[in-house]
Parts: sequence; C-alpha cells; structure tokens
Amino acid sequence: MIIGALRLHIYLPESQSLKDKRQVLQSYKEKLRRKFQVSVCELEKQDSWRESILGVAYINSSRVQVEKVLDNVISFGDMVKNLEVLNFEKEIL
Repeated sequence: MIIGALRLHIYLPESQSLKDKRQVLQSYKEKLRRKFQVSVCELEKQDSWRESILGVAYINSSRVQVEKVLDNVISFGDMVKNLEVLNFEKEIL
C-alpha cells in the first residue's frame, strides 16, 4: 500500500470574507474529491480570509499511480478560478 500526501498552500485573491473563502474552498474540495477520489481537509489558516493550507491524501497499490494523481491535483489548482496554489509539499510513504 502506497500513501501519498500533499500539503497545499492556497491563496484566494478575490476573497473579501470568511464566507467567500469557505464558498470557494468548499467547491474546490468537492471537485478534487469527485475528479481524483482523494481525501481533502483544511489544516491551517481557517481564520484567514485569503489563505488556506489544505491536506490531500491518496492511497493506491501503485506508486506510479499515486504520484500521477498527486501531480494532477497540483496542476488542477492552477486551472481553478479565484484560487492560486502558492506552494506545495508532496510526500510518498
């Protein structure tokens, strides 16, 4: 069993309130879950209007598949409106 974990530092440039942030993040997290079948959770910066740290986890028997899915998750962030991935940390266990 191979476990892949991502820590995504997200920037929300158009967010004006926590409500705006939650709306964008909720949509993004649901898209990640549906498209890549990963687990997603907000880890830090819950009280910041424009930033968030998300944790993403994926498990598979193939290391190649885990790396592919995590790379696709990172790339997907660049395609989402109102959201930028500033930085990420990837770990394969």
